[in-house]
Amino acid sequence: MTQWKVALNQERTKNLDNQIYIWYRIIIWLFNDKQYLHTKNTQIMKKILTIAAIAMIGLLTFAGCSKKSSSGPSYYMKATLGSSAYNAGNCIASSNGAGGLTITGLGGSSTSPTPPYVSVEIVTWSNAAGTFNFDSTMTTNFAQYILSDTTSKISKSGSVIVNTVSSTVVTGTFTFTCTDGTVVSGGTFSAKVL
Repeated sequence: MTQWKVALNQERTKNLDNQIYIWYRIIIWLFNDKQYLHTKNTQIMKKILTIAAIAMIGLLTFAGCSKKSSSGPSYYMKATLGSSAYNAGNCIASSNGAGGLTITGLGGSSTSPTPPYVSVEIVTWSNAAGTFNFDSTMTTNFAQYILSDTTSKISKSGSVIVNTVSSTVVTGTFTFTCTDGTVVSGGTFSAKVL
């Protein structure tokens, strides 16, 4: 569970505990106030108040519960490309056909990349988390900063760190310097496995 969800649940529990305590003090006050309950129907009032208190505690308990969101994971790629922020609202990880892995940032919810975008090629992919270093030969691991359909910048150094791998998602970070000196830094991704 993420930290903000834990904090929210703790806050809800604290609020619920406070509400229960307030109702408890009201009930105690009513039962101990002799002038208020001093009638021949005292027993009936006590039963009504007890049932009301139990009903309130039940309602407060169920009001504090919430359904978990059923939305799936979020896929994205973010980085700083030179001096510009890059935020792809979708990211995919797919086999490159030779046993390697290609991780590509996509624009919005599109299924194909729209320039500018970043593509990371892990030629030495072993379907496991790890650090994969880049070079400019394009025969081993490398990254590309694609500016247009005809212009791209290739990594000369850098790396991608794959943190988690499952049948549905690959996550990690990357940074690299292109052959022209452009620095791509602070890269993070959560890619849907195709």
